[in-house]
Formats: sequence, C-alpha cells, structure tokens
Amino acid sequence: TLDNAVGNPQEIEVFVNNVRQEPGVAYTVSGTALTMTGSIASTDDFYVVFQGKAIQTATHPSDRALTATEGTFTGDLTVNTSNLKVDTSTGRVGVGTNSPQSLTHFKGTSSGENILHLDNSAGSGHGDTNNNVRVVSGNNGYWANLVIAGQQLEFKVQGGTSMLRVDSDGVKFFGDTASANALDDYEEGTYTPAISATDGIGTLTYSAQVGRYTKVGNRVSFNAYVSIANKGTVAGSLRITLPFTVKNVANNNTVFSWWINSAVSGQRFDGDTMQFCFASPNSSIALPYGSNGSGGVDLLNAAHVQNGTDMMVGGTYEV
Repeated sequence: TLDNAVGNPQEIEVFVNNVRQEPGVAYTVSGTALTMTGSIASTDDFYVVFQGKAIQTATHPSDRALTATEGTFTGDLTVNTSNLKVDTSTGRVGVGTNSPQSLTHFKGTSSGENILHLDNSAGSGHGDTNNNVRVVSGNNGYWANLVIAGQQLEFKVQGGTSMLRVDSDGVKFFGDTASANALDDYEEGTYTPAISATDGIGTLTYSAQVGRYTKVGNRVSFNAYVSIANKGTVAGSLRITLPFTVKNVANNNTVFSWWINSAVSGQRFDGDTMQFCFASPNSSIALPYGSNGSGGVDLLNAAHVQNGTDMMVGGTYEV
C-alpha cells in the first residue's frame, strides 16, 4: 500500500534489489494499491520512488492570493462564513447567508441595502441599452421579461406582448404608450367637509364632519356627512366642500346624490320635492338644489336648516 495515491504506474518508480521494474508490466497501480505481477520475497530489497505527482491534499497559505483557471469542489463551498455558500447536499446557493432556503437565496446584511443588482449597461452611463430580466416557469418553457430601458420599466409575457409599462407618464396597460392613457395617481384618504355660505358662515357649529375619498387617475369618488349642532348666524346660500377641485373644462358639470334630514318643515327641502347636488367646472363646492314646483330649482339656504339638520352628499367627478 502506497502512502499517497497516484494516477498511473508512470508516476512512481519501483525497485527490487536495486533493479528498476517496468511500469505497467512488472506492476500496476490503483490509487494507493500497488500490485506486482511477479512474486516478491520477504528478503528482497524493495522500495518506491514518487516522481512528484502524488495525489495529495495541500493547504494554501492564508496570506497568499490563489489564481486558477478552473477548479472542482466535491464538498460545500463557503466564503467568509456567510458571504457565499454552496450547499452540495441541496444544490442551493446562498449569498449573505450560510443556510440558503431556496435554490438561490439572497440576504441583505443591513436595513435598506440593495440585495440584487442586475446591470447590462454599456459605455459610461446607465440605461443606454436594454436590461432584461427573464423569468422562466418550470419545464414548460413559458417566460416573462422585465425590461428596463431609459426611464421606463416594462413587463412582457412570452411572445413579447407588453402587459404593464411604468414610465414618467405613469402606469400603462397592454402595450399602450399614449401619455393621455397613463394611470398617474392613486390615493385613498379622508377630508373634513364643511358648509360654506354666500353671506358668511357666522357662528355655525357642527356635531359631525366626516369625509372619505378614493382618487384613481383623474377620477375622484367621495362621500361626505355633515351635521349641524347650532345654526348660529349663518346666512345666504349653503354649499358643501369637496375633497378636490372639479376639472376646469367647459360644461364639465357633475350631479351628485344628496340626502338631508331634519330640514325646516314647510320649506323647499322638507322632502316634498326632488333634490340633487351639483358642482360646476373649476369649483371645490357642491351646491344642493331642490325643485320649486314651477319648472325651476332653488338653492339650499340658511332658512332651510336648523339645529340638528344633517346632510350627506356623494358621487364621482373628474379632476
């Protein structure tokens, strides 16, 4: 048995009684096993000379750089504990973790750190060529592309069909590139609706003011509730404030649903006539109207409300 494994008979020299034996003829090798084709007596002088090609394990000096054109690792590969981990038992690769939980596992080392940077830019700047990230689904060959070009981000499915595009105009769908069709805003929120009066709000006080809205692109859906605690000295026509100003386009008038409770009995808004709320272009108020029975309409005014009157308005309009 040899002290070190060798790859073939020529990597050693075998001498019997100082006579060099013919490699591959007088003997064969397999790893550390040396087999002689002839018999050897216990009294024979027998020795082996390695020719510098023994298969051994060496430790590279820790303070020296290692340069190689290729290499094969039969066990796990670990770089600096957790910088890089290749687990041969699972086939998983971890970056920033020594315990990868998926085929490729990236883990940041600090809050807010970018954990993946894909760069296909050329020249001195970024974004001057397309940067594609392709995701392939299983073995069926289906794929989707994330395309980064200039100041836009685009999602494409197999065949190159654009499903979603994000650029400086906003979000666009299904291959549309027109800026007018971009979804450039989404917002949910609350606001405090109030009564405004043409001749002054005076000392009017509220027992409730509740307003909510959702804004999608250039459309706002809202609902508002106002309850008067004390009418005070309010005077003139009354209006309800909106969360946003109506878009300033000629004849872009909007009608809203309207409800009023505990109005002054015998007046225009006591429930005997049709009522609605109206907003005109470039306005941030809704005007409550009631039909007057003579083919016209009257605005809600201070004479129609009292302590305890409450009202609601809601609808959708363009901004």
